[in-house]
Amino acid sequence: TFEGGWDGFVEDWMNGDVENGQYFDHVASWYSRKDDPDVLFVRFEDLKRDALDVILQISNFLGTEFLSPEHIQNVTELTRFEKMRQTDEQDYGLRFMRWLGVIRRTHVRKGGVGSGRLM
Repeated sequence: TFEGGWDGFVEDWMNGDVENGQYFDHVASWYSRKDDPDVLFVRFEDLKRDALDVILQISNFLGTEFLSPEHIQNVTELTRFEKMRQTDEQDYGLRFMRWLGVIRRTHVRKGGVGSGRLM
């Protein structure tokens, strides 16, 4: 929870007492499968650097490599930071959870590489 402020959150995060458990355990559990043919690692930094290339990689991974240019453009548009932020802010379920105080902020933060360090 965020009841204890930043220090309380960091302690909860280090103990794994947050929404997704211990971050490093979660990442390590998937990293061991990085070479599996049914696992694709996508890094946020790669998406920011060349979103179209990553979208095409995901498409090929899913076996949809024959998407039309219109489909690719639609995916590119729907996954832009601004569109995802707008969708997050308008989602009634998330708005209700924020109203209840279960979550305190949007899931989509700043859309920049390294911005998580500024929190």
